[in-house]
Amino acid sequence: MRAQGLPRGGLEALAGFAGEHQPRSPSRPGAFYRRPHPPWIFLAAASQRTTAIRLGHGIVQIPPPVNHPARVAERIATLDLISDGRVDFGTGEASSAAELSGFGVPRGEKRAMWQDAIDAITRMFVEEPFAGWHSPYLRMHLRNVIPKTVQKPHPPLWVACSRRETIHLAARNGIGALSFSFVTPQEAARWLGEYYALLASEECLPAGFAVNPNLAVVLPMMCHEDLETARERGVQGANFFGFQGAIEFRLTGSDPALTGPTPWTIMIRGDRAFARQISVADPAVVLTLPGADLLRLIAGTADPAGLLAAGRVHLTGDPALASRLGEMFGGPSPY
Repeated sequence: MRAQGLPRGGLEALAGFAGEHQPRSPSRPGAFYRRPHPPWIFLAAASQRTTAIRLGHGIVQIPPPVNHPARVAERIATLDLISDGRVDFGTGEASSAAELSGFGVPRGEKRAMWQDAIDAITRMFVEEPFAGWHSPYLRMHLRNVIPKTVQKPHPPLWVACSRRETIHLAARNGIGALSFSFVTPQEAARWLGEYYALLASEECLPAGFAVNPNLAVVLPMMCHEDLETARERGVQGANFFGFQGAIEFRLTGSDPALTGPTPWTIMIRGDRAFARQISVADPAVVLTLPGADLLRLIAGTADPAGLLAAGRVHLTGDPALASRLGEMFGGPSPY
């Protein structure tokens, strides 16, 4: 818990966002990127070791099958109390098959569940007592949901955005856009303009009882006293983040890419290889194989020649290069 020294280090304006993504696929060992579980425990501990830094959920999954809205309201309000009003309430609807199927959330209904839940939770923050809720996703009788938040009418609201369309959703709901896309400054500037234009338009019908007109963009950062070391470790960390994100969110659960033959474009950068589910001109190699075999290849537990001999892989490109892919995948993907 090094957050204890942050305010004294001149980082009072920072907001630390802790995420919630669950459950993980049981088929993969613990070597992959992990999110903190449960983040409200970590943030509660951080609240007692800091005095000024903002404490953000990035994010709470609020579809009711994952987290009951009344419990979410209680946790957020309690954290706001013990931190003396420093909470930012980041919300989301989940994205991966592992998460959605783990709690029985139909992919086609997750957006409607999120919208319904954020409306219910914000009313729980302000109504005394909460008048109750009756919808296809949540039924709750009149109850006094306590405690109430320090920040009035409630902490700033955010929604996780991995796509441009979700940033537009945030603007239409008058809430902050917590963007997890790694974009160029030029792209970020365009997204920012679109966000504030929608926010100021008649399309904006605020969720909750206060507007949070902010857009955050995730960018990698590495601090070290030696500049070259910081650059080297920062690049490795950022690449690993993107690589593991692809593993977690694209190759999970019942996704056909995990079990059925899927074309993967293998691209070469220097002496390293990485795989993308995209088509490019003049690819080095295109392998058609189940995603599970691709994971084994990346992890170094499968021999490319053996997969070819067993007929599990269809190869388009240079066979000699394909035979070296195991050693070329020996580290984080250089996305």
